[in-house]
Amino acid sequence: MGQPIWIPKSHQDGSVRAAEAFATFQKLTGACLYGILQAMTTSHSLLRWVVVLYLTLSPMVVQAVCRQALALGLDVSASIDNGEFELQMKGLAKALLAEEVQRAFQAFPEAPVRLYVFIWAGQGGPLTILPWTEIENETDLVEVANVLNSQIRQRFSSKTALGEAMNFGRNALQTQNECWRLTLDISGDGKSNTGVRPSDFRLTSSLTDITINALAVGQEYTFLLGARDRDNADLVDYFETNVIHGPDAFVEIAIGFHDFEEAMERKLLKELHLLSVVSLGMEPQELFRASNLKKAATSRGYGVPGK
Repeated sequence: MGQPIWIPKSHQDGSVRAAEAFATFQKLTGACLYGILQAMTTSHSLLRWVVVLYLTLSPMVVQAVCRQALALGLDVSASIDNGEFELQMKGLAKALLAEEVQRAFQAFPEAPVRLYVFIWAGQGGPLTILPWTEIENETDLVEVANVLNSQIRQRFSSKTALGEAMNFGRNALQTQNECWRLTLDISGDGKSNTGVRPSDFRLTSSLTDITINALAVGQEYTFLLGARDRDNADLVDYFETNVIHGPDAFVEIAIGFHDFEEAMERKLLKELHLLSVVSLGMEPQELFRASNLKKAATSRGYGVPGK
């Protein structure tokens, strides 16, 4: 405690540094208190409500009313047929309504999660199908599921512009900067083949405070099982090397679109449960390396953590 809060070195103007410091303190305070609430058992209910009261009344965190902004991007390029499109939409809807996922969304109603869903394919293709929606209760999740289940397949490009999808999701998340955590979740069944390369996008774009996770949809059937496994491992490696971003980022894998629902459920649970551990005086990369977030991401034996 007492050590200075990290401020981006690129800021030179004093007033900007002060504003950034206050905004950072708001986020860190909110995330820290949320971590405390998550760690509490029912035997600490009184302490929980003390913290909740602080969150409600404190001017330092009153603006941080959202604990996480989660943007989900679904691949609808021509490599995905109508049946696979439906498996994605219904799979995501069912994953959101899974009992454990609902509990994770509703774990801290004092600072709810905001959800956003878009579809993507080639250049110029990303399209919002669910605008930013605050998830406070089961009814909100049911309404989101209804939106997903009502989607009708549209004709999209045969190309796969992963970099553009990442840019679209990044821009959406930057409208939610008051949230304690910003997470972009990209699902896809292949490598980028048009537009800016995902690896170049990560190098040239501002991704401050944004975590990018991925759901790689591999092959379900092939004549040679070994060939299928090698292809799937290659796809996971591609997403790990070129797409995901952030020390606690990870790649989840679905073995075909029939596995999409279960893979999405696993991924949502990780994304909703991973928390930033506050350590004042450390820069973000150092902070996350010092924490056990990677261990938490792989404790259930699923997914590939980011490097």
